[in-house]
Amino acid sequence: HIVSNDFFTLVKWEISGTLNYMKPREFCLVTVLEGEGQMIVDGEIFKLTTGTNFILTSEDLDSVFEGDFTLMISYV
Repeated sequence: HIVSNDFFTLVKWEISGTLNYMKPREFCLVTVLEGEGQMIVDGEIFKLTTGTNFILTSEDLDSVFEGDFTLMISYV
């Protein structure tokens, strides 16, 4: 964790390969800081590159990240 308190958490992940992600909250804000890869959410594939920003919502149940990249993930 880079920052974590009762109201907000910010984490930085370096991914090389495959990561199955279970969201800790109803939604997460995600930024790709560097690298590239893809995210598979409920069977749909999304390309990820440096600078990509997105929100994982409560509807995004099964999330898989594949590639070599660094993510910044925040949630409340």
